[in-house]
Amino acid sequence: MGRILVVDSEDKARDEISKALLGLNPQNKLEVFEKFEDLETHFKNLKEEEQPEYYKFDLLILEYTLVNPAEWEAKLQELRAKGSEGASICFTSYDNVNVNRKHIQQLHARNIFYKPFDPLILKESLNMAMKFKTRVTPVEMRPQITQSSVAILKDVELVSICELGFVTMNEGAIAQYTFSKYLSELFTNGKKQSVWAQCILSIEVPNKPGYFINKFQFVGIENGALMHLRRHLQENKHKKAVNGIWNLTNHKSEKKLTAAIIDTKEDKLSKLKSELESRFTNLKADYVLVDPGKLEKLDKMYDIALVMNPELDGEEVKKIFNSDTKLFLMASGPLKEEDLVKNQPFYSDIFTHPIDRSYFYKKLKIFLQDLEFVEPPDMLNLATSEKLKALNMVKLTEICELYLNFNYYRELPLETTRQFAFISEDETQIVELPGFCNFTEKSQKKDENNKDQFIHQFIFWGMTDHYLKQIRIWLLSNYIQKKQ
Repeated sequence: MGRILVVDSEDKARDEISKALLGLNPQNKLEVFEKFEDLETHFKNLKEEEQPEYYKFDLLILEYTLVNPAEWEAKLQELRAKGSEGASICFTSYDNVNVNRKHIQQLHARNIFYKPFDPLILKESLNMAMKFKTRVTPVEMRPQITQSSVAILKDVELVSICELGFVTMNEGAIAQYTFSKYLSELFTNGKKQSVWAQCILSIEVPNKPGYFINKFQFVGIENGALMHLRRHLQENKHKKAVNGIWNLTNHKSEKKLTAAIIDTKEDKLSKLKSELESRFTNLKADYVLVDPGKLEKLDKMYDIALVMNPELDGEEVKKIFNSDTKLFLMASGPLKEEDLVKNQPFYSDIFTHPIDRSYFYKKLKIFLQDLEFVEPPDMLNLATSEKLKALNMVKLTEICELYLNFNYYRELPLETTRQFAFISEDETQIVELPGFCNFTEKSQKKDENNKDQFIHQFIFWGMTDHYLKQIRIWLLSNYIQKKQ
């Protein structure tokens, strides 16, 4: 049972909200008004002994356009001061340009319900609004149990970018080797606009405590995305930045370096040995044939290993080399995303045929600074304030039209909003939906790496007809894929 205030100018809206609330619990106590003036008049007419308790509501459902947007903060403060300080706040409105969603979020609204109401969506949404900090289950809807992945989006502002990677500056350090997907028009490749990148350095900014410079390298970037990025770099070369963070210069090293070209068949090795030795003055390469069923530690030490067969188990391949050896995977064609993610922990980078030779040799130099180029290449590094979207992938446990549940390695704050992206495998369809953190709890189960994880429930925020249609299409597609 709850005590609920409803203020809405439309008879139909008030009737539908009241019906839904009483359908959830006939003992809910409703105070329903057409406008705030009616509420205030009613309050003044109460007996003196009834007034102190009157404004102690559990839920406020208020029509957004009843008050000038600039006056809403003061109005809500007034309601809280009178006794509704712990109440959840939801707004009602039509979906039009006069409704500022960002402003409503800043008012810490749990949700906004768009008119005309869908009776089932309204009922389920009201049920969730009344159960903040509780893991909500639907009243009539049937959620989909799933292990599909979605992305939590985060805007990332760049400091600089080049063909090898990018640099950001933000509050807090980023763990070394963090591997994430990034979305931007800079990486356009047909219909796709994403790359995977790994943080290889995070250092505190001098004289700016708490801020860190973070250096990311691309991993497994496809040629189309690389060529598009290079065109952008050339078109904006007047914004050239200092290139010290990506050092390709020769250091007059006298160290002799070795590379192992690893495969199960010799016919794939072709010209790579001679190309490597002709590009670097101090590098010698060996062909090393291995038995995939019996990988044994090599007698000779190598500085670089180029693994030509993606079918070889990366974890087992790593064991046959010393810990200092830099491993690179050379795939014969584009890898599926799950294969890229699976192989990434064992390799410094992953290249796909046809290999972009310029990019390939620069990457080797980045990881092995003692390499000496025959002719050091140029590289354009741009200063920029472009924004990327970081896609932090999470695995769902449950989802329906109104919420999603997932486990995450850290606890996200309650009452915060995150942007979620539902992305088709070919990236031709990307649906972005905001979600409000309604519930968190430490899970009794550890993750696959035996680390703590936290259960989260996010309620989709401000679901318009467009958003509902998109999430229903995704749910149907996901259900069909699961059944195949």
